[in-house]
Amino acid sequence: MLGLNLSAEFFTLFLVLSRVGAMFMSLPGIGETSVPARYRLVLAALVTLLIAPTVKISTASLPENPWGLLALMVSENIIGLFLGMVIRLTMFVLAVVGDVMAMTTAMAFARTSNPLMSQGGSIAGVILSTIGLLMIFALNLHHLFFDALISSYTLFPVGTWLMIADSAEMILRMVSEGFALGIQLGAPFLGLSLIINISLGVIGRVMPQFQVFFISVPAAIMLGMAVLAGSLGVIMEIWATRVAETTQYFIR
Repeated sequence: MLGLNLSAEFFTLFLVLSRVGAMFMSLPGIGETSVPARYRLVLAALVTLLIAPTVKISTASLPENPWGLLALMVSENIIGLFLGMVIRLTMFVLAVVGDVMAMTTAMAFARTSNPLMSQGGSIAGVILSTIGLLMIFALNLHHLFFDALISSYTLFPVGTWLMIADSAEMILRMVSEGFALGIQLGAPFLGLSLIINISLGVIGRVMPQFQVFFISVPAAIMLGMAVLAGSLGVIMEIWATRVAETTQYFIR
C-alpha cells in the first residue's frame, strides 16, 4: 500500500506544501508573476518546514493508492487558492478607487498594465495598488497571512473539501463589499468632479467664446492630484483595516 511506503512526516510535509504553495500563488505581493517561481518555491518550502510541526494529520488519512493521494493534493490546492484569492480581492478596492479618480479627473485615457491585478488599469490604480503592497509589508500585515494559513487547518482540516456554495457566497460578498468601499473612498473625487463641471458650465454660459476644454483638463488633473495628496492617508488607513479584517475571517 502507498501508506506503508510513505512516512507520516513526509506525508505531512507534502500536504502542507500543497496548501502553502497554492496560497502563495495567489497572495498579493508574493504571488505576482514578476516574482520568480523559484523564489516562491523556496519561500513555500521554508514556511512548510516551519508550520508542518504544528499541523496534526492522523496516520489514518494516509491514502492506500495514488488516486487517494491525488485527491488529497487537489483538495489542499483548492483550499490554498481560496485563501489567497480572498485576500487578493482586497486589492480590488484600490483598483476601483483609482478608476474613479481617473474617470473624474480626465485621466481615464491613460491606461497601463497593473501587475497586481493581472490586467490593465488606470495609472492612479497602479499607484494606489503599489502603495498598498508596500503597506502590507510595512505594517506587517503579511504576518496575518501566515496566521490565517495556520488557522486554516482548524477551519479546513486535511482531507475535507472546500464547501463550494459557502465559498462562492463569500467571494461574491467580498467583491460587492469591495466595490462599495471603493466607491466610498473615491467619493472626494466624485465631489470634485461635480464642482468642476458645475463651475465650467457656469463659465461656459457666462463666456460662450471661452475654450472651456483647454482649462478643464489641466485643472481637473491638478485638483485631482491635490485631493489625492490630502486623502491618501485616510484611504490607505481604511484599506489596511479592510485587509486586516478580511484576514481575521480565517484566524481562530
